[in-house]
Amino acid sequence: MLRVTTELPVKIERNGAIVIWSFSIDGCGHRKYRVVTHGHADHYKHVLTSSKKALRILATKETFAILEGLGILLPKERLIPVKPGYNGSLDNYELRVYTAEHIPGSISVEISDENLRVGYTGDFKLEGTEIIEEPDILVLDATYGSPNHVRKWSNNDVLDEVLALYRETRGQLWIYGYYGKIQGVLRKLREAGYSDPVLMTSRMYKVTRNLSETGFDGLGEFYLYGTREARDLFRGKVVIMDHVNGFYKYRKTRPGVHVLLNGWEFRKPLVRLDSKSYIASYSDHSDFQGTIEYVRESKPKIVLVDGSRSEYASFFAYILRKKLDVEAYAMPSD
Repeated sequence: MLRVTTELPVKIERNGAIVIWSFSIDGCGHRKYRVVTHGHADHYKHVLTSSKKALRILATKETFAILEGLGILLPKERLIPVKPGYNGSLDNYELRVYTAEHIPGSISVEISDENLRVGYTGDFKLEGTEIIEEPDILVLDATYGSPNHVRKWSNNDVLDEVLALYRETRGQLWIYGYYGKIQGVLRKLREAGYSDPVLMTSRMYKVTRNLSETGFDGLGEFYLYGTREARDLFRGKVVIMDHVNGFYKYRKTRPGVHVLLNGWEFRKPLVRLDSKSYIASYSDHSDFQGTIEYVRESKPKIVLVDGSRSEYASFFAYILRKKLDVEAYAMPSD
């Protein structure tokens, strides 16, 4: 039996790096290869440092597009674009890439040698995520690692309420979220029947444009907020999309109604803060029950719960041991 403290080829560092043999995933672990599972800051952090130290950086074209839209310019000769289904050899290790339902371009990865298979979920929402089946070791995201983190509604239910709010609004409806999340929400709004143009603040627009150029479609018409064409649209009824920070900085001075996409809202799908502000309980992570179900379906021999990004890692590892009778540990340990 593998001894967790001494024999595992996996280390989760406090800076968020998942270190597996020659690979550093979602953090700078000073390894030969850097993998970025998606374009959220806690997963691409220190990627510029990695670009100077690592031989290659691997991510999907969508993730590279998000980074470029954010002004993070990586040396193209060091980039290896991958996509779900990729299976390649690097330094006698096999890297396999899986679909992860989170934001555009999100992936899970599996790294193996001739004796051991190690999987890392990255951030995921169970519905639409490809399960890494029966790995020897599974490194697990448990952002919502408490029994209090359960939703009784779907993201589609939340978007239905946001659309109903838009129909009631006479002027502008501002929607605030993280880069990548906003673009996924826009596509789902289009699928739900919203067909009017959308305005976007500068950096959000750049990220959306870059994603669109990779072939990420279904976004419809979107325009840069502040341009002449956008000003004409702004006078009417329109949706405007901005980063989360804008909600806290500008919602009191901007006209219109303001909706913050926040996965930490568990009371109901849409919560009213004041006469013009709401929180929408929209999450691109699996909740507590969904995360348990991933492990149940995966059937790993050992689970390492990522404690660098979740304060509930130790508790969730305990839950997995009790409910599923699986070896589970938090790393880094408390």
